Amino acid sequence: MKKLNYLILFFVSTLIIIGLISLYSKQDKVFQMTVIPQAFSLVSATNDDEEFSMGIYFDSNTLPININPRDNCCYIADKSNENQLPLVLLSAIPTQSQITINNKLFFLYDFLFKIDFQTTSPYQLELDEAYLHLNRGVETEEMLIFIGSLAFVKIPSMLNNDLTMTKLKGNVNLLDQGKSVVGFEMKLRNNSLAPIRIERIKPLVTNLFVSAQDSLEQFTFDFSSTDSVKTILGYQYEVYSAFEEVDFNFLIGGNEEVNYYFPLKYQNSYKINQFGIQIDYWKNEIRYTEYIDNFIFFNDYQLSEREINNLIVYTYDNH
Repeated sequence: MKKLNYLILFFVSTLIIIGLISLYSKQDKVFQMTVIPQAFSLVSATNDDEEFSMGIYFDSNTLPININPRDNCCYIADKSNENQLPLVLLSAIPTQSQITINNKLFFLYDFLFKIDFQTTSPYQLELDEAYLHLNRGVETEEMLIFIGSLAFVKIPSMLNNDLTMTKLKGNVNLLDQGKSVVGFEMKLRNNSLAPIRIERIKPLVTNLFVSAQDSLEQFTFDFSSTDSVKTILGYQYEVYSAFEEVDFNFLIGGNEEVNYYFPLKYQNSYKINQFGIQIDYWKNEIRYTEYIDNFIFFNDYQLSEREINNLIVYTYDNH
């Protein structure tokens, strides 16, 4: 009887060991990853190369994919895959940042891409829903990751001599989706003798607008970058409320400088920490369009619990 009990115990123990080995072996064959959706704004002159970085989280402190550019075909596209922006993966560098999703640690890697696109003419590509396609080799599966939205703009030049930006200061608040730009102070100088009429101020990022009705001219309030929009405007202001986009009618006299505050309106909850700016204005009955290069308003992301809970976690085979 004792011999039978020993045999049963040995058999059960063997099954448990085999099961554990199988479980851990299966776990080693897959990896998980996630991306914080952002509104990417990429603005550069037509003769400049463009590089940008993207943070990608993996459930391993060693990168599970090969980063040799020759083995990685990657691009950003819309949901239908009709509009594409080709990329070259340059590097993937580990950082000290971590997040916990469902009691599991994810480690942040900073991926650096070069945009593999050249043009000598102005060009603009806007994707309301942008997906990163990353192929690790000819015979391996393609990784498809939702990254938020994308605005890619190539322009002939930045500000000309007529209009000069002499100050740009961001206003950053904590919203439901975490730390976000909610407005900015901008000082513009008219270097010509003729008056200039500002018609539109447009952030070069999808689904983000300046509220002309709430913008302040001759702005003099010395605010902290983290002051609430309500404190600056003096009344309750909803960043996500519906609004009607209308033209500005701000005049800058010859050789004059004017300071403004521009509050923002969001049409989605993607995180935005930088963007370029388009300025449409009139001088001597001629309409001009000028651009300001990407400006980084903050670097340190503060993820809310809601953001972390809403992240999409992707699982792929670990070849």
